[in-house]
Amino acid sequence: MTTILFDSNAFQAAVAAGARAVAAQAEKLDIAMTPKQCESVAVSVISHHQAFTAGVDYATAQAQTSAPHRDE
Repeated sequence: MTTILFDSNAFQAAVAAGARAVAAQAEKLDIAMTPKQCESVAVSVISHHQAFTAGVDYATAQAQTSAPHRDE
């Protein structure tokens, strides 16, 4: 997975979609949230997801390069 640049159109589209999803869930649960708060939650979730997947990708790459070869 590739990390989306913070100032890219793709990141902004993901934030907009995420903010709409947060707003819908907040409305469903009868939680009062402003659009700015919904956007903030979306940015946080997307950023944390990107950091998590970057860590998984890094750990996977490290495990693959440090694993002993069976044919040696």
